[in-house]
Amino acid sequence: MFKFIFAAIALVAMIVGLGYIYLDVWQAQVAYFAAILIVMALRKSFRQALAELRLFLPFVVMMLAIYAVFGLLNVKHDQPQQSALAFWLLYGVNRVLCFLNTALSLSLLLSWFQVNDVLALPIPIRYTKALILGRSLFTKARGALDEIDLHLRHFPDQRFLPARWHLRLFAAFQRQLLLVLTLIFYILEEAEIQGELIDNRITHCMIK
Repeated sequence: MFKFIFAAIALVAMIVGLGYIYLDVWQAQVAYFAAILIVMALRKSFRQALAELRLFLPFVVMMLAIYAVFGLLNVKHDQPQQSALAFWLLYGVNRVLCFLNTALSLSLLLSWFQVNDVLALPIPIRYTKALILGRSLFTKARGALDEIDLHLRHFPDQRFLPARWHLRLFAAFQRQLLLVLTLIFYILEEAEIQGELIDNRITHCMIK
């Protein structure tokens, strides 16, 4: 129970601090990002920390690309002394770092909980199911990323890239987009399968 309370307080404090108070302070975002990577490396290993970071890389690329498009299209912003591209890139970097910090913090907190810890929590069964399912899906997504990327790289249009740099850049962006979409559909399918399995186990336990 103490672990759950500590994790909840830490997560809320992190979300309020980095997601609201220091959202646009890139120094705070970078400092927290470096700190969470160090903690993850000590908690697990440096290799596992990089593997988890790589899990979110496609989403990071997508987010940065979208903000870069905003800048190139000269979308209106509230800092006239800055160019549109500079404003939207800095704006995007802060949001990307906030996203990474939140995701890595959640991953780190989940790693402290075993299934027995979750089952021992005095919470309704639907929340217990959600915690177990979330932990399971995160582990499966991390393991499936390399396999999905391998399959995408063997697509004919990905194996023979164009010679011009801007076309190669577009092809790389397209692969990242496909990777994100495939990973999302994979997680949704696994959520349905794992959810049914957990429901069946809960039903059998209640019958017993």
